[in-house]
Amino acid sequence: KVMYGAVYHFGPRWGIGTTARGPGTSIYKTAEQQNEFLMDLKAWIERENPNLDQISMRLNSGGKL
Repeated sequence: KVMYGAVYHFGPRWGIGTTARGPGTSIYKTAEQQNEFLMDLKAWIERENPNLDQISMRLNSGGKL
């Protein structure tokens, strides 16, 4: 689930009207910021055990983890 969230948030997008990369690349610009996000993502997933749809929705909303 952590890997899904990381790829979803930072990975490439395909399709008409999409950006080249996920929204995380514009928010978390340095490796340190990205690592901190991933640690927060991991902690949230361990604490809440969300399904993949919930992970996508949370990352799309820009909500804090």
